[in-house]
Order: sequence, then structure tokens, then C-alpha cells
Amino acid sequence: MQITEEENFPGFPDAVMGPELMDSMRKQAERFGVELVPDDVTAVNLAAVPRWSGPAAARNDPSLEGHRSMTVTLGILALLQAKPGKGDELAAFLKAGRDLAVAEEGTVAWYAFKIDDTSYGIFDTFATDDARTAHINGPIPAALAKVSADLLASEPSIRTVDLVAVK
Repeated sequence: MQITEEENFPGFPDAVMGPELMDSMRKQAERFGVELVPDDVTAVNLAAVPRWSGPAAARNDPSLEGHRSMTVTLGILALLQAKPGKGDELAAFLKAGRDLAVAEEGTVAWYAFKIDDTSYGIFDTFATDDARTAHINGPIPAALAKVSADLLASEPSIRTVDLVAVK
């Protein structure tokens, strides 16, 4: 099939020729680190590949081993108990921690949450052990250590976890 002109494609106010559209889409994908593999798809078995496990080819073709995958299997769960009357200060500290988490390349997702007026937590996800280790040794735990005597009623419960399912 050859596309010569695409009418009404979002982002293009005028009709765009198929090759120009494909070139723009390729450049956009490469900008975000996608490696394009020019090859023919001869079969797809969607039942054999769990969601979010990365490209089907990487699962079935050993020559593609080492290619980046979207798999997120590692996490950290930290539970924090604020001293009486310090819950709002702990919440403010956690909100400020978001900027530190954003700066971490290996942290896929970072959540700070409130359970009740004195119970809070942090949940992070990572694709690699190296990323998780870098986070554990990074600025967020260091900052928490500095304020823990003032804000926390007890030592934080910090556990590494392995994710068993991701949506």
C-alpha cells in the first residue's frame, strides 16, 4: 500500500504527502529514543507477550537482547509516621521531594501519599537494579534523614519490592 496524501491528519493544517508524514513520525519517535528496525513482520502472537513487557521481538529473538524495554519490575515502598502535629510539615516535605524525583533519570514513577493525618508514604518504580540503587543512595533519602528527627515519630519503614503486575 502506498500513501500519497493524507487528509485531516492531526497536527497538519494542510494535506500532507505520505512520505512526508512518515518522515515526521520517524523523527518524532527517534527524538524519544526509539530504535526503528526496518524489517517485515511475519507473525505476531499477542497472547504470548504480557502487557508492558517490551517488544515481542526481544522476547523471541536472542539477537535483540539488551535492547531497551518498557518493563518496570522494581520498586521501593517507604512508610512514614509523622509526630503528632507534624503531618502538614511532612506532607510539605514530600511535595518538595517531587522535584528531586523528577531529576532522577532512573526513577520511572514516584508517588508520595497520605494515609491519614500522621501516616504517609512514598512509592517509587524502577526498570533496573542500578536505578533503584542510585535512588536509595540519592538526595531524597538523604533529605529524609535530615528531617526525620524533627518530623517522624519512628524510623521509616523502607522496603524494596518486586512488582508482580503492572497495568
